[in-house]
Amino acid sequence: MYDIYDLPKSIPLGRQGEQYARAVEIDCAKMLNDYPGARLTLMQRRTRGETARIVKADVSDTGVITWSPDMDAMAVAGLGAIEIVATVDDKVAKSVIAATAIAPSLTPPDTDTQSGWVKDVLDASDAAQGAMAAAETSMIARDIALALDTGARVLFQHVSSGQSAALIRAGKALGAKIYAEVTPHHLSLTEDDVPAHGTCARMNPPLRREADRQALIEALADGTIDMIATDHAPHTAEEKARDFAKAPSGITGLETAFSVCNTYLVKTGRLTPMQLLEKMSRNPAEVYGLTGRAVREGNYARLVLLDWDSEKIYSEYKSKGINTPYTNEKLTGSPRAIVTGEKITE
Repeated sequence: MYDIYDLPKSIPLGRQGEQYARAVEIDCAKMLNDYPGARLTLMQRRTRGETARIVKADVSDTGVITWSPDMDAMAVAGLGAIEIVATVDDKVAKSVIAATAIAPSLTPPDTDTQSGWVKDVLDASDAAQGAMAAAETSMIARDIALALDTGARVLFQHVSSGQSAALIRAGKALGAKIYAEVTPHHLSLTEDDVPAHGTCARMNPPLRREADRQALIEALADGTIDMIATDHAPHTAEEKARDFAKAPSGITGLETAFSVCNTYLVKTGRLTPMQLLEKMSRNPAEVYGLTGRAVREGNYARLVLLDWDSEKIYSEYKSKGINTPYTNEKLTGSPRAIVTGEKITE
């Protein structure tokens, strides 16, 4: 059985093809499950049916695709869908049109990915029409159904809405082999923070409402959401200096992750320190099958020394990317040292 790594983001198909690529991976995995040893060819077809070109670089026997660099070429809008052809012994065994990984009807054309309210808050010249949360939740519901039907493991990345958390909770109760992760910024910020932080609060999926933030924290605490991941996305200062609607989505998160999670989860009493470590370390290792990571004699040392109580204000970073809304924010706790093998980095 194949593992599926799904990012059910509400992103505009005309501007990015990454999400569509994930959906195609799901269909490839199913094809390889139905036809073991088949050779898969991916072709892009325009609306009139002619073959445009082969868009894949390689499809592994696990269904994971190595894509060509121009991801935008796979966007459905204006360019057509992806056809997957399975060939066994030089004969076509099956041909299918790949499913999309978001609900296009719920995503306005040529939109920003930030919440729909942004147009009302920002100046009209800097406004950006947003996508509905249902573009995320509808695809999560679909993929839970697929997981139940096929027995495949599914990992939902960057969950952003309370309804998504509720669907994942229900899916787990039904016996689906599903896992989920959430970012530190979706656990600590809401759409109300966008005016103060501007493009450093523009991310994909977008920040949502306080009710969603609280639901995500609850889902993390009760085990519905298994882990925390940063979705670290550095951009240059020039890129983030663009108007909100034209700036790229994403923020940096590696350096601030522990401080943010400790401040908003542990110091507020929503998680214990050990629960936070499980969400940020043990659970990801288990889900991704990373072995030999336990603190045990004979294992390679991968350790971090954490200060849980001191005030931390980030003003300088080791990363070249500094597009973060947490600069100069008062946080609590920080990493003090990292041990990698016999090397200690402070």
